[in-house]
Amino acid sequence: MKKLLVSLLALLMLAGCSDARAMISTDEEIFSVGNEKVTSKRLFDVMKQSDGGMTVVKSAQNKITENVADEDVKAEADKRLEEIKEVFGDQLEERLKQSGYESVDAFMSQTVYPELKMTHLLKEKMITDFEALTTENAPRKARILQLENQEKADEALEKIKAGENFDDVAKDYKVTGSPYDGSAKVHLLKSVQYPQEVADALKNATEPTLSGVLSDASDESKYIVQIIEIDASRYQDETIEAFVGSKDIVNKYLAQLFVDNGFKIYDKDVYDAVAEKFPQYLNIQKEKDAK
Repeated sequence: MKKLLVSLLALLMLAGCSDARAMISTDEEIFSVGNEKVTSKRLFDVMKQSDGGMTVVKSAQNKITENVADEDVKAEADKRLEEIKEVFGDQLEERLKQSGYESVDAFMSQTVYPELKMTHLLKEKMITDFEALTTENAPRKARILQLENQEKADEALEKIKAGENFDDVAKDYKVTGSPYDGSAKVHLLKSVQYPQEVADALKNATEPTLSGVLSDASDESKYIVQIIEIDASRYQDETIEAFVGSKDIVNKYLAQLFVDNGFKIYDKDVYDAVAEKFPQYLNIQKEKDAK
């Protein structure tokens, strides 16, 4: 079924006026259930009404990434598969069949590889624009540790200053469930709303340093920030991963890939659906964004 839907997408690429709608030239029977027959025309119409343009977008993504070889992302694909196997174990194949995939290989080729190939292209673009992206997003490699109160913060800071390993101290003092668990990672100043004193510590640092106890005006939480590195070129791979993890940055670059590759839709119904959900892919803005 999915292959049939994808094969029909070529029929959308028809030149015409703004009110054009793609038409199926034949109406052959695709399958039947009992006395109910489903034809190619009906299948196409159902896709337009219920799919919301997603099949078109996915097909376009596959076209955009067609020159990325499987080998370029195989290592990451194998890693992803192992992670999935750890979650589902012996039930993996059955779960995939329930989701419409014939096999693990089908799942990998239809879902995992296309996703990783798109990420591969995004990373290439981001590497090219690395200087501009770092200027705009001010990445900092740092540890941010959230603590419950002043007393615990003072204790933790004293141990760190005395030479104890930051990670070990963080395990004992971190706030359960907090994203600020003291782990070393790249933080993007533009993409995340940090407590003001934490943001200032990240923004104003000019060299690796350890902050004092920082406060949060909204509650009793305290923070300790350790700046590990300022120069993003020294941890470029980690910074690129942080960019890929930013929804705003990824959406911007996805849109640019679609526009640069001349993405166009000639069927009005499908165009309207994609324009509503992904106007940036068509190089347009929603009216509410333009006002």
